[in-house]
Amino acid sequence: MGRRRRRKKRQNPRPSPALRALETVRQEGTHLVEPRCYYVEGCGGCTWQEVAYGHQLELKRELVRDAFAGQGLEVEVAPTTPSPQVYDYRNKMEFTFSDQRWLTASEIRDGGEDLRRDFALGMFGPKSMYKVIDIETCPLQSERANELLRATRRWALARGHAPFRAKTREGLLRFVVIRHARATDQTLLLLVTNVRDAALMQDFAEFLASEGLRPTSLANGVVDSHQHATTGMEIHVDAGAELLEDALAGLRFQLAPDAFFQVNPSAAEELVGRVLTCAELQGQERVLDLYCGAGTLSLPLAQRAGGVTGLEASAPAIESARRNAALNGLAAEFAVCDLNAGLPKDLGQFDLVVTDPPRPGMHPRLLRGLARLAPARIVSVGCKPGPQAENCAYLVREAGYRLEGVWPVDLFPHGHHVEAVALLTRA
Repeated sequence: MGRRRRRKKRQNPRPSPALRALETVRQEGTHLVEPRCYYVEGCGGCTWQEVAYGHQLELKRELVRDAFAGQGLEVEVAPTTPSPQVYDYRNKMEFTFSDQRWLTASEIRDGGEDLRRDFALGMFGPKSMYKVIDIETCPLQSERANELLRATRRWALARGHAPFRAKTREGLLRFVVIRHARATDQTLLLLVTNVRDAALMQDFAEFLASEGLRPTSLANGVVDSHQHATTGMEIHVDAGAELLEDALAGLRFQLAPDAFFQVNPSAAEELVGRVLTCAELQGQERVLDLYCGAGTLSLPLAQRAGGVTGLEASAPAIESARRNAALNGLAAEFAVCDLNAGLPKDLGQFDLVVTDPPRPGMHPRLLRGLARLAPARIVSVGCKPGPQAENCAYLVREAGYRLEGVWPVDLFPHGHHVEAVALLTRA
């Protein structure tokens, strides 16, 4: 018999830079304010709410500056551009059903022993994958969205529908996604269940109507998986419009129920404006937009460039981008492409590349392809400072680019995430 391996004791992970920044503020006792949210002591949705907003902006600038300095890059990091709205700014929120309720300290102080423990609809409790805080109102979304959240809870409890439990695969209700497009005042309510039940959705629509609530689009997403995720859903629109319409930077966007779109449109306009400033387009340039999504950056670029090509791994997103380009009368090309595999070989030449990858950043194969493509300018949009700084460091050291500047933009007030725009030019 072989020797049994001794399992190493798991060491406590090092706190993230964002958590260390928050702990420093708490220890110093300065820049603290009274949080607006009743659930802030347990909910992880906006952990910086107790920090004065002006200081949040300073901390986010420091996070970006430290990430680039950690890669040995000397660059001017501009002050963080604030969000025009710091509450009621999100156009989309996702809430989870659970049969294990997490009671916050405030609820316990207010008599939590009398609260129901086997049902919750809200956000996960601290470091929990199963217990959920039952949320009546979230100050990050609109009151119309909160009304839809509360009505969904009333319906589920009145009908006795049980939350899905991953361990036993029993129960029906999984998630609720609520979207409120402020530019058009349209709303989407997406109920995610374990199985498809058209009669249940009909009953849900009638219940909402009886309470005077008629979302622009009522849809059902079906996820037959034990994972706590809404990816890979089978979508059914049961009432109302097939697509929700929103607007950004003066352009119209039609969105499928599961489409990605910037959750803070007013701050996203600041981000788009910074990208366009860095692009310095004169009207004849060829532009490549990597991770183009539904065309959030591609379409404003297409208004000012000679031609835009957008690449994205998600086929539904590419379909949305083509539809949105046609909706706005803009000429742009879009193609499905697995960017983790690198760039296609027959792309041709581009004057400008804009890249907006997910939080892990660009894959090394894509970075090598970008270096070979050698555009005159690269505008990097990052939603996590560490990977963005690492990607920029590669382009500086291995591809001969010069880092001209970095501009943080706050799309997530009261949360620790920060977006940043970086400009690189051929040295």
